[in-house]
Amino acid sequence: MEAFNQVIAALEPILAQKGFSSIEQKSHPEAFGSRHVEFGNGKEFVRLIWDGKEELFLLQSRAVASAASEIGWGDILLVPLKSKLGERKIIEAGVREMRSALSAHLGI
Repeated sequence: MEAFNQVIAALEPILAQKGFSSIEQKSHPEAFGSRHVEFGNGKEFVRLIWDGKEELFLLQSRAVASAASEIGWGDILLVPLKSKLGERKIIEAGVREMRSALSAHLGI
């Protein structure tokens, strides 16, 4: 999916500033094309999910080792992107929103 790759390309420089690198990427074509990519820096994980059924992006984080990591992932931002609205402007607005939310989350 082109939008997924656009989002990754937009978020990677922000993540790199805080020492994150890609540690896992999975596709689930049988689940409406859902996929995710996970980044880590030794202290925290950040995950970007494309939910193909619900047609939305979900940006999440969790600490590597803390009480919160026992609970699971915490949401940073949810961005709906219905296919009928999947125009370039909508995608670009979603990318800007995710960059801003991730920067704020990481204190950049």
